[in-house]
Amino acid sequence: MSRFDVCLSLGNVGYFKVMELIQYAPLVELRMDLLSVSEYEYKSLFSVHSQIVATSRVRENNFNELIHNMKMAIDFGCAYIDIDIHVPLLVRDRLFETAKDKGVKQILSYHNYDLTPSLEDLISIGKEMQTSKADIVKLACFANSSDDCVRVLHLYDQFENIVAFNMGVKGRITRFLAPFLGSPFIYAAFGDNITAPGQIAYDEMCAILNQFENSLCL
Repeated sequence: MSRFDVCLSLGNVGYFKVMELIQYAPLVELRMDLLSVSEYEYKSLFSVHSQIVATSRVRENNFNELIHNMKMAIDFGCAYIDIDIHVPLLVRDRLFETAKDKGVKQILSYHNYDLTPSLEDLISIGKEMQTSKADIVKLACFANSSDDCVRVLHLYDQFENIVAFNMGVKGRITRFLAPFLGSPFIYAAFGDNITAPGQIAYDEMCAILNQFENSLCL
């Protein structure tokens, strides 16, 4: 069973598979930097699904690709754009302004693929990100220990409209707990086709969340 709080993250698949899968999940992330999809095909994808998160991670400082992908997604009717905090402020602000003008929500993301900073540093990063006035702030950090998970989950006591979780195998528990702590959604993969370390398959994620939710009602 699909869930509105589980976002199916898609990358490294072709257009026809994307078209098939986006009709399966209420909320979908398109990793545009990982998809070989034409502009015409993107227009078709965005036309059949109203809740798409458009994401394009910068490769080799190629901000032109990012700008092109985000503006295309906005024009075609995405629900959200997701911009990394390390994108130059001028580029980020212009894209956020364009999104707001079209009624598209903004996600500002921070990723640390090596470690999880101290709680003090995480809170400082979160506060800095909130000055952007993005609709959602996202922090994803690699977990090397259970203590890393505890620190990230503490962020739900500090902020609203935040998606916070740990990447990696040791961080998987945070993905299951996030929706119950206030995260508007959490990311899951198409089978084993992950777009981030530690991502869990969409069907498995939905099944476990449903089971956990049912147990809380007993």
